[in-house]
Formats: sequence, C-alpha cells, structure tokens
Amino acid sequence: MVLRTNLDRKIASFVEKAEAALDSVVRETMLDLGFTAAGLSPVLTGRFRRSWRISQGSIDSSTAPQVVSKSAIRSARRAGASREIPLGGSFSKLKEQASQMKAGGTHYLTNSVEYAEKVNDGDSKTNRPPALIVEQLRILFSTIVAKNATKVAV
Repeated sequence: MVLRTNLDRKIASFVEKAEAALDSVVRETMLDLGFTAAGLSPVLTGRFRRSWRISQGSIDSSTAPQVVSKSAIRSARRAGASREIPLGGSFSKLKEQASQMKAGGTHYLTNSVEYAEKVNDGDSKTNRPPALIVEQLRILFSTIVAKNATKVAV
C-alpha cells in the first residue's frame, strides 16, 4: 500500500499540467506551420494550397481533390483566405489533424501533390520562380514555437 503525500499529489499534478502544455504547444505549432505553408502557397484557391497536411508518426500523403466548388472559391476570395476559411477542406483538415497531436515522436508537414517540388524549388521549363515555402518555414519555426510556448502556463 502506497500512501500519497500532499507533495506527491502536487508533483503528479504539475507533471500532468506540463504534459498537457507540451501537447498544446505541439498542436498549435503544427497548426500554425500548416496555415503558414498554405498562406505562402502561390495560388489562393489551388489544389497545392489545399493539400498541406500535418501528421505524427508517419507521413500523410493524401492530397486535396482536383475540383473546388465555385462557392468555396468566392468565399475564400471574399474572406481573404483567413485562418477560418476552409479552402476546399484544407484548413478544416489541418485542424482535424492537429487535434490528434501530442508531444514526442516525429511530426510531419507535407504536400504530396505531384508538382510540389516544382512550386517550392521553381521550374526552369516554365520560368516559374521558386516559392521557397519550406525554406521560409525553417526560418519561421523557432518564432512559431516560441509564440505558442508563451501561450501556455504550467
């Protein structure tokens, strides 16, 4: 039989709160990375922008459907593609994926459309300049984590 002291309970409570805070930082960071990637994507309503995915443990290689309804396009344009506008399901998919994340393990941000590398790296055949989305996210990563860490208190 183990008697839990008041100190034991306080330590256990602190650990539980700290783990919940870490999970929250991971969820918000991954969500912000996904939203930022979509925002940096060069086409407002394109399939590329809607195909950003976040995952934990394994890569989510799914992509957005080819066709977006005209009403979704009009809504996105009117709203300026804010964080709350579900561009063909992109943002709602990111929110759904983020809600399942926890601290620890490997987390992924991916875009699996067949032309993703050409958008990011540029395409000399079409004279399209590189978007450098991945490189911009690398630069922003520490700032995004720090912002989300300051939101939680243990």
